[in-house]
Amino acid sequence: MLSKQRWRAASLHGLISVLVAAGAAALVFGMWFPGAYRHMAGGVGLFTLIVGVDVVLGPLLTLVAFNPRKTRRHLAMDLAVIALLQLAALAYGLFTVAQVRPVALAAENRLFRVVAAQDIKPDERHLAPAGLQVGWRGPRLVGVRAVAAGDERLDAITWALKGYDVGTRPSFWQDYAQTRARVLTQAPTLTQMFTAQLGHHAELDAAVRATGLAPDALRVLPVQARQPDWYVLLDARDASVRGFVRVEGLEAPK
Repeated sequence: MLSKQRWRAASLHGLISVLVAAGAAALVFGMWFPGAYRHMAGGVGLFTLIVGVDVVLGPLLTLVAFNPRKTRRHLAMDLAVIALLQLAALAYGLFTVAQVRPVALAAENRLFRVVAAQDIKPDERHLAPAGLQVGWRGPRLVGVRAVAAGDERLDAITWALKGYDVGTRPSFWQDYAQTRARVLTQAPTLTQMFTAQLGHHAELDAAVRATGLAPDALRVLPVQARQPDWYVLLDARDASVRGFVRVEGLEAPK
């Protein structure tokens, strides 16, 4: 009888934990890591680890601590402590995920960079142009202006060596429309880059079909992200982002 009551309490706690985790997942994957970003930025693995531990931890502690022979006050205190520990773990986990959430997809020189919140040069966060400020509703598509010669170039090199490439520095951001022409001149067509793979690579073929465009109407550039081997598919007419694909072991044409 005692064992059944413990399992019932642990099961109820588990159900509540799953519902809370589902709400957290809606926030994380619906807003912070939309679409392919959940894979490119490593959101799935990190969230699964953190929430998985949290969902298992609470019910297990309830299974151990629950005893109907305890006084109601004692039992309530035990369960309250467990709930607080679980909520604290979840809050810390969400804080950690928030630090690595992608806040920008920056069009740098010959590549796109997925910029996480923690990648932003701290003293430049407020320097983002109007409409391109770091936010909480998913990554913004931003252009990256050319580095001026002289002191600015030296400064850019110095900070890049410290881990802050120009794409992570809001002072270099600009409206993507100002970068489209450069992107189109730098991006090879999809057929140029992946001639041998088209028609023989399931993920690539599916990604192309999802764009609704023919391979010759798409251009491609690599994406620098936490997970390697990602590419952005661009409309050859205006450099608009039409999708992403992961293709391992491929090299851009020389």
